[in-house]
Amino acid sequence: FKNQKLVFFNDDMYSNIIKIENIKEQLKSAVDNHEFVLYYQPIVNEDKIVKKVEALIRWNNKELGFVSPMDFIPYAEESGEIVKIGYWIIEEVFKNLNEFKNGQENIQISINVSPIQLMEFYFAENVKEIANKYNVDLSQICFEITESVVLEENIIVYDNIHLLDNFGAKLALDDFGTGYASFSYLKKYNLNILKIDKSFIGDETNVDYSIIYNIKNIAHILNMEIVIEGVETEKQFEALSNIGCDYFQGYFFAKPMNFEEIYKYIL
Repeated sequence: FKNQKLVFFNDDMYSNIIKIENIKEQLKSAVDNHEFVLYYQPIVNEDKIVKKVEALIRWNNKELGFVSPMDFIPYAEESGEIVKIGYWIIEEVFKNLNEFKNGQENIQISINVSPIQLMEFYFAENVKEIANKYNVDLSQICFEITESVVLEENIIVYDNIHLLDNFGAKLALDDFGTGYASFSYLKKYNLNILKIDKSFIGDETNVDYSIIYNIKNIAHILNMEIVIEGVETEKQFEALSNIGCDYFQGYFFAKPMNFEEIYKYIL
């Protein structure tokens, strides 16, 4: 019996297991039941003019109520439902992009794409097909990928990323600085945008800003734009503007809003 542990099963553990299984079950019909909605958070330039927006999924289920993406995305990926959800997001974004065009606003929309989706053999081709369906110029679309994607070095993922690039789509590495991705990966995958994680500006120290400044310089050498996430104060915005960041995202400018709200906000 050496090294064996005794675990007591309690009501909280049981409730959590039931909740997870319920989320997995409800996810199966969420797209067909029209339970998802997209919110958009502005990304601004140094003049605080909105040039990009990030699409963020929200789920409101009749049984579970509002479910945070942090609570359902992992299970959507585990079950494979993320593929169907991912295509729903892409179609919805492309529809919304056409409405932005009607307002004569040349906006770029960022879409978070799951590693599971990028491992689909025909993902990039399917994106191109959907773009043709909605007459969307893929140069106005940015696919945000995580560090785990580039670290995996999966050949299908690699091919999808390069095909998306060939089709004109922009590619961003999200939350840079929280993992192990290096600049060599950025060069290899020919990414267009580097999103620096908000953890770098939380303490507002000179060291933090110096790190961001040097990341920005290397990114610019690689012809990448910089987006700094999590900007919450005027002081942070001024400091980041002074060191030459290209774009800014955070609650200081606006929280995520639904399409009607973002349309009015921009136009």
